[in-house]
Amino acid sequence: MKNKIGSFSLMKKMNTALILNKIRSEKEISRIELAKATGLTAATVTNITARLIDAGIIQECAVGASTGGRKPVMLKLKSNRYCIAGAYISPTGVKLALSDFASNIIREFELCFSSDNPSPDDCVNFIAHSLGEFSKENTLEVAGLGVGVHGTADSSKGVIINAPLLKWKNIAIKDMLCKKTGLDVYVENDVRLMAMSEMWFGNAQNRDDFVLLYIGSGVGAAVVSDSRLVRGTTDTAGEIGHSIINIDGPLCECGMRGCLQAHTNEAAMKRVLQENIDKTSVLSPDSSCPEIMEAYITGDKAAEAVVNNEVKYLSAAILNIANIFNPAMIVVASGIKGFDKAVVSQIKKVPSSAMGGAESTCVIKASSLGDDAVLKGGIAKVLDAICNNPIA
Repeated sequence: MKNKIGSFSLMKKMNTALILNKIRSEKEISRIELAKATGLTAATVTNITARLIDAGIIQECAVGASTGGRKPVMLKLKSNRYCIAGAYISPTGVKLALSDFASNIIREFELCFSSDNPSPDDCVNFIAHSLGEFSKENTLEVAGLGVGVHGTADSSKGVIINAPLLKWKNIAIKDMLCKKTGLDVYVENDVRLMAMSEMWFGNAQNRDDFVLLYIGSGVGAAVVSDSRLVRGTTDTAGEIGHSIINIDGPLCECGMRGCLQAHTNEAAMKRVLQENIDKTSVLSPDSSCPEIMEAYITGDKAAEAVVNNEVKYLSAAILNIANIFNPAMIVVASGIKGFDKAVVSQIKKVPSSAMGGAESTCVIKASSLGDDAVLKGGIAKVLDAICNNPIA
């Protein structure tokens, strides 16, 4: 019985998300059109839209053209009652965004860290104060707060387990934010929120199975199977950065040799640049990764060597992901502007015969959400919760 209840709950959530996304993408749509577009029964569409209307999330807005019978009533997202807050606590600062249910950003706030060790209290106070400022300016009610955090997190408890670059351990960030803001707060690792944002608003919409691969100061992945995040027994599934691809490779910060992360992170990019510094007239050994990417666009040979090295190892990782998980899509994201697109354009040229048949179905794309990926993932996290338990 427990499994049946769980399956029904998942189906209800997925159907609600499907309807919300369709209304969002079409702007205005009738119940009949929703049923045709989603493949759901008319009764299911009627029941779910009734719940969403009662919750103040969608509204009836107009009468559509008749196709021979009664004129259909159109539905659209309601924008004058609720908004959603998404926040990202990164190693360099805190960003907060308020959006409507279609993920259109209404207002943004940002705090840049001036010290190496910002305190959790400083971050919580900034978010609470910013939400207070927003409330003074707007009549919209905040439906919930989705928070992306650097490092590992226990999403069920809302605890940051370890954020190494912030030097935080076992921080009960959800409880702290709930007390300060009075909101329902949902906490998730940043890479998993990127996957949620791609699933709700990006290239992975309507994909039940995909993997998001992120390259930045570290390398991580989020695996989505049957429209659910795969977490593993200790909530650390997706740590592909520490999969070993070369047993004689460089030492990784985890203590092992040859990890994917040691070959492809920002430190590795700078290492390859220094090895090829004689091939450039515009870069220096201390050039940043964004500067390397700017040079790559202009055809700089040293920058090309850096990207080619990335492609070499990331191709191996993508082949492994395709063979192990057999996803419909792999989305590549990066904190370095333009890097994901450069890598994907090169990886598409890599022979795919080693993918064991997966190459016929697995699509590789760069993220479409840019710097807003984690914030929009926070928004998606709240929407996901609303699908299970609409606002009264």
